Amino acid sequence: MAEPQVVASRYALWKAAIKWPMYSVAVMPALLASGWLQSQGLDPRWGQLGLFLLAAVLHASWNAFVKASGDRFLTFTAIRGTGTLIGMAAAFFVPLPAAEAWPYLIAGVVIHNAYYVVLLQAYRFGDLSHVYPLARGVAPLTVAVLSALVAGEIPSSDGIIAIALVAFG
Repeated sequence: MAEPQVVASRYALWKAAIKWPMYSVAVMPALLASGWLQSQGLDPRWGQLGLFLLAAVLHASWNAFVKASGDRFLTFTAIRGTGTLIGMAAAFFVPLPAAEAWPYLIAGVVIHNAYYVVLLQAYRFGDLSHVYPLARGVAPLTVAVLSALVAGEIPSSDGIIAIALVAFG
């Protein structure tokens, strides 16, 4: 039987992970997209929606594990390392990206690693239910602004509404 302290810490972890802001940021975009598809008379791909929802829950869960762990850096490294190994194994089954894509892939790796460092630092000082929604909500805004400035990609009015809904929950 588990010791009461371990059970209490698991309960605290679940309590942190099921707060509404966590799931509103993680799950709402997929639900909004499927609702929009239905409003347009299109059938959502339910298998894909299920995978998106699973990914959202897993994403929120790994953030909860990192926040609750005693050694956040080690936990984070183990989680990201596992994902990297899975991705490397899957890479054998798809063609290599075009040469023109490599600078963007490298830039993406650099940006994501900088994001992860900032996220780990934020978890040192902030509550998971505050840090996670802010971290997830800033990303779509940042991408939209940088896309407009760097690539001249201006979102449509529907796109702006979608970005606002995702960013502000």
